[in-house]
Amino acid sequence: MTKKCGYQMMVEITQLIEEVIKITWKQLYYCARQANSAYALKCGSAFQTKKKPELLKHLDASKNLLKSVPITISKFTNMKQLILNQNAITEIPEEIGLCKNLVQLELSENLLIDLPMNIKMLEKLTTIVLSKNAFQAYPIALCLLQHLDVANLSDNQITELPADIGNSSCIEINLDNNKLEKLNDNIANCKRLKVLRLNHNCLTVEVFTKQLMENSPVCKIYFEGNYFEEKQFQQLPGYNQYEQRYTANVNKVN
Repeated sequence: MTKKCGYQMMVEITQLIEEVIKITWKQLYYCARQANSAYALKCGSAFQTKKKPELLKHLDASKNLLKSVPITISKFTNMKQLILNQNAITEIPEEIGLCKNLVQLELSENLLIDLPMNIKMLEKLTTIVLSKNAFQAYPIALCLLQHLDVANLSDNQITELPADIGNSSCIEINLDNNKLEKLNDNIANCKRLKVLRLNHNCLTVEVFTKQLMENSPVCKIYFEGNYFEEKQFQQLPGYNQYEQRYTANVNKVN
């Protein structure tokens, strides 16, 4: 009797475990389907809203596997912040220029190689983040934005800067981790540029012209990981004027 009861108990325990496993897998399957459905809905409706699109001011559609931005973006006329990081976007439509109130645009970790010229119509844009894309040249359209404060193009494949860079309104330009071998001399003409980030490029010390060092408003240049040493930088013509601007800016901040 004892052996039989023990055997029956083992059978019952085994059956119970099997039932628990079945229930668990059903729950996991159901949860997975729900999650996938929700994710698919999120991807498909990133630019859809039950409200009037002109009422939307902030949109974050990051990590959505988006390959493009629909032309319906033009309807979001009062949007101030558009964040589309970590997608697979290859191009931005000209209609982006109709988002007249856009202040911040983030498109990091996509597949962009250029920007539409209509982006110059974003007169209120102050910050644009384009890091970790596939740019090989600095987008000319950025040089035409009158109120842009910060342009982040770090971690791209940029090899050169356009002559139009001298028209840039930026206070800070981030070009860390690119493939720059030279700077366009016109960068010294940027009237508001104070911070220039050039870490980990292919620059030699000769690219820093006397005009840039002596007469420009630039007061902080980051240059770690290039083909020259800090001592060489300190020996450049105009370095004393650059150092004075740097010190004055530090004192102002403190």
